[in-house]
Amino acid sequence: MGRVRALLAALVTVCGLLLGAVEVLAAETGKLEITSGGTVIRDGQEIEVIFSLEGFSEIKSGVNALKGTLKYDSAVFELVSQEDFEPMNSWKKLFYNPENGQFVLINSAGSTEDEEVFRMRLRAGQSVPAGEVSVSVEDLSVSEGKEDLIPAGSSLTLSAVVENPGTDENLPEEEEQDSASSDNGGSDVGASDNGAADSGTSNSGASDNRASDSTEGSGTEAEKSIVRAGDGLDAIYPAAGVLLGSVFLIGAVAFWKKKKTLSRRAGILTGAAACLGAALLAAGSASAFAGKGELNGDGNIDYTDVELLERHLIGLELLAENRQKDADMNSDGSLTVTDLSLLIRKIERTLDMEESRSCPCRRQRRCGGYRRKTGAERSL
Repeated sequence: MGRVRALLAALVTVCGLLLGAVEVLAAETGKLEITSGGTVIRDGQEIEVIFSLEGFSEIKSGVNALKGTLKYDSAVFELVSQEDFEPMNSWKKLFYNPENGQFVLINSAGSTEDEEVFRMRLRAGQSVPAGEVSVSVEDLSVSEGKEDLIPAGSSLTLSAVVENPGTDENLPEEEEQDSASSDNGGSDVGASDNGAADSGTSNSGASDNRASDSTEGSGTEAEKSIVRAGDGLDAIYPAAGVLLGSVFLIGAVAFWKKKKTLSRRAGILTGAAACLGAALLAAGSASAFAGKGELNGDGNIDYTDVELLERHLIGLELLAENRQKDADMNSDGSLTVTDLSLLIRKIERTLDMEESRSCPCRRQRRCGGYRRKTGAERSL
């Protein structure tokens, strides 16, 4: 009886922690590396920046999802769009939101080694101010389906160079004086030009400020509300069903073992308690996982649903409230890259089962011209 009580106490403790919604800080591991072919940027020049994940080789199951916020100087570079990104290796389905700088992409097979994830084109504007500029990624998170992992952020520093071919430092003194007097003589024109430039700068500055807000802002309450999955209390009911079912079932078994021989009435009550426990356990489990991942109402769980969750996570297109609950794969009340990774793994398991039924042969042997594809092959 003492063992049964200890087991019940442990079960209640574990469920209490789950129901208490204890927030555990995600593990900090790995890093994102940013590189480019050069370190100098000039007016109108286009450069290619490559983003790589490193330090995740210990995760045997692989990383399935990556999300972050791109930061760059919009006074130096033209606005970045979806077309400027290109996934690399087995990464795919990259989405970018220019309004807040957030991006997300997936790897259905799971990334298990250091590799390049995606590349991005950056184009410098005209009249780039001289100095150092940086390109960085913040609020980075990845997942292997268990928790949100927070890699170390990274940045790339570039040097903006101003080129003025009309200036010659070797001009003789007399020519320099003539040039200076000419400049002074045209001061009125210069003033009007400066006025126009000021106006243009004011207008472009306002635009740049708006762009800067979208690429450099972070952590607003509006953005945080995007990834909520409705009332976190919804997860309590399935968990409560599992808890009560376990208590009834374990209690019935313990009572039967203690009494050994039961009267007819006691036997009926014990059997009823065991049945009730099993029913609550089954109902709680079914409620926790029923419909999870089906986000577009077509009755199928596939990569169309993955794309919808990706777009929701970066604020491109928000899911309806009832669909947000279906997207909360781990029923923790919020939507993160872990839910995205769990959805991918659920789809991959379904594909594996379908392929196994089509070809019962194991160990990748050929079966009537059909060979079971690996996750990496399906991602191509």
